[in-house]
Amino acid sequence: LSPLMRVCSAGVFSLALFGVSEYLRRKSESFYIISSILFASALAVVYGDFYAAGQYYNIISPKCSFWGSVAVSMIGFISVRRYGSSMIYLASFGALLAPAIFSTGNPSVLMFLAYLFVVSVLSLKISISRNAIFQVLFMLLGNMIWIFTLNLHISKNVIADFQWLIWYIVVISYI
Repeated sequence: LSPLMRVCSAGVFSLALFGVSEYLRRKSESFYIISSILFASALAVVYGDFYAAGQYYNIISPKCSFWGSVAVSMIGFISVRRYGSSMIYLASFGALLAPAIFSTGNPSVLMFLAYLFVVSVLSLKISISRNAIFQVLFMLLGNMIWIFTLNLHISKNVIADFQWLIWYIVVISYI
């Protein structure tokens, strides 16, 4: 199969998983767990599909694959109410991992911190409303890892970027 056919077949497979998940969810409440597993599987397939299309096969640009991955994370956050709190972990993991996987090679510290802030606030808001304390700890750990990584990058570069990092740490600590 050609790369385009592989990417398209993964997209069709994920749509089938979404469809079966929704069908089982509407059919009976007894299929709740199976429906959630199928939905999470579909999200994972779409994450992989965006990676393959952008980074592996270069069918779409890395920026498009990154924003597609962000959209998948947002779908995961939105689906928490319908499919349960476990979707918070998958969506947060995908959102935190996306900047590392879909790197464009030209990082902007301000844009990255703005992205990380929005993802963190959204995830923390949902986590607190669902009493998911482990998710709060997961997001804090993810933020600390990114701040440490960014600090290593900034120490080699411009001091102005370091100011944005300080502001981010101050703002996120108040939340």
